[in-house]
Amino acid sequence: MYGILKNCRLLIIEDDDSLALRISSLFSIHTGIDPVIINNMEDAIDIVNKEKKKFDLAIVDIMLPSNDVFYKKVRELEMLLNTIQDELSKISSFSNEDNREKSSDLRYRRSQALKQLNEIVYNRNGIHVVEQWRKDKKNKVKQFPILFLTATGSDGVVREGLGIAGRYSDWAIKPAPSEVILEKSTKLLDSKNNN
Repeated sequence: MYGILKNCRLLIIEDDDSLALRISSLFSIHTGIDPVIINNMEDAIDIVNKEKKKFDLAIVDIMLPSNDVFYKKVRELEMLLNTIQDELSKISSFSNEDNREKSSDLRYRRSQALKQLNEIVYNRNGIHVVEQWRKDKKNKVKQFPILFLTATGSDGVVREGLGIAGRYSDWAIKPAPSEVILEKSTKLLDSKNNN
């Protein structure tokens, strides 16, 4: 039933270790393959360029953290938001022109920091990974099928990912049943191999 997957070189990009191992075990049990597992954005971008043997399929978590940059930026934004809140608390009791202007500036800075924090929390780093792979259209190694995993199922995010991944892509909502992952993976490889 999953014969096409038996010789597949699979890349799993998932930051949830238990889910990544579950998917890896699923493929090992049903196809005998040993997938490569990556858990962050930077390593995911690098592995395709560094591996000599091409991948046939990638299963990619859409909301994927980056390494230290992610955590450092969140901490910086938290500190900035705390500082802004303290400053707003200090000036809110005084009503003069300088304080109104400063208050307006602080509120703007707070909205920008919250926007950045929102972009990090609701990241699309998995899509960014695929986008980086797809940039070099001449390199066929980077044109393997993609199965996106998403926790939200947001139409806009899914459409964005499928648009960037191209013709041989699909998606599933996490945690997807084992049969769904195997069936979608089989269909992606079948369609790629038949064209």
